[in-house]
Amino acid sequence: FFPWVQPGKGVWNGVNWGQDYLQSFYQEMQAKHPDKLGAGAVWPGFDDRKASWGQNRRMDARCGQTFADTMQIFRQYEQGRAPFLVIETWNDHEEGTGIEFGLPRC
Repeated sequence: FFPWVQPGKGVWNGVNWGQDYLQSFYQEMQAKHPDKLGAGAVWPGFDDRKASWGQNRRMDARCGQTFADTMQIFRQYEQGRAPFLVIETWNDHEEGTGIEFGLPRC
């Protein structure tokens, strides 16, 4: 099991970075699937408004705080249950998930 870039209960308006989604994912992994291997996930943000296939979905990078917050939630829940961490990017720079150039500093 692994989580994917999601804003959570909120909409793709830039503000929601996935806190409730990630917490729910990790809690469910611990409670309902203790015998399964899970991978954690972090992401720097998301913005597919420039992509030809985009759907105007946006998750602000918040000056690197989105990456830091998703990492903090992973560390909070990992406790040996998620031995792998996926940095969710796929090199899709047109969707704002690339981290190769570093995280934005404001």
